Amino acid sequence: FHVSNEEIKKEYLPSRAVNLDIYLMYVAIIVLFGEFYDSYQSTEATRNFLPMKEWLSSLNNHISSIKEIDKDELKKIEKDSEYNWVGIVEKWEAMDDLRENVKVQDARTVSRLSFLNTVKRFLENQGLITDIGNDEIELTEKAKTIVQKYYMEYEFNRGILDFMYQAEREGKERKNAVHIENKVH
Repeated sequence: FHVSNEEIKKEYLPSRAVNLDIYLMYVAIIVLFGEFYDSYQSTEATRNFLPMKEWLSSLNNHISSIKEIDKDELKKIEKDSEYNWVGIVEKWEAMDDLRENVKVQDARTVSRLSFLNTVKRFLENQGLITDIGNDEIELTEKAKTIVQKYYMEYEFNRGILDFMYQAEREGKERKNAVHIENKVH
């Protein structure tokens, strides 16, 4: 986005923010774009808008799936992707999901929804999303161009998309297997 980490921390994140907060922002943005592009299976957006609660739910699901991966395996994946997945999961888990009903969700409210509102503000300022009311957002043409040119490129995203969506698929398969096993017994 042609914005330095320091600029992001200074302009958008609380004063206590570290680089891990920026990584979590990036993951949130990947999930957001994935919600519009059917998990990167198409080059055209498959929906017109996204409610904030759906973005939050999807991000919760992705991070929950990553959390289910064995920590030693996750450490190996971290070396390949150069991403601190354990730290990202811990950072997300440390955010309070019980404060989601607070009326004003800003950077001082340490909740997952307030974090997404911070990411939303960043994306709006970059001209990538538009708030269309009712806690719903839509992608701009600029965002669609960026997604088509860069985010779907394996070399650009270093396989991060593959990892995230594979983790989610495997998490669903594990849950289905447990559900089937419980029915049998």
